[in-house]
Amino acid sequence: MRKLPALIAISLIANIVLGFALMRGGAENSATGDIENYPFLSKRIFTESQNDILINFTPLRQAVRDYVAKQNTEIGVYFEYLPSGTSIGVNDQLEVKIASQLKVISSFAAWLRYIVNPSLVILPTV
Repeated sequence: MRKLPALIAISLIANIVLGFALMRGGAENSATGDIENYPFLSKRIFTESQNDILINFTPLRQAVRDYVAKQNTEIGVYFEYLPSGTSIGVNDQLEVKIASQLKVISSFAAWLRYIVNPSLVILPTV
């Protein structure tokens, strides 16, 4: 019976020592080793505070303004970088027709006509 408490004490000490060794070694390798092991992942995910990374959107903002200025029609462009919330808007308050919603309706009508029921007449011909 005396061997059981001694065995538990030795096991507890060994677990504590191994736990500290693994945690310390993992923390050292985590910051540098992961960046080297995963070169295609964004460097931003390996930083402790991701909000501290600054990205310069000035060249992109100017390129979007130049592109919009060259167009023959009046268009609006809005871009938002979700991780930081930085946004670029050129004519973003411009009132436009809802062409994107028409695409949904047209796609649904085509799906009904050609996939679900080929004999269905959606719009009668004149």
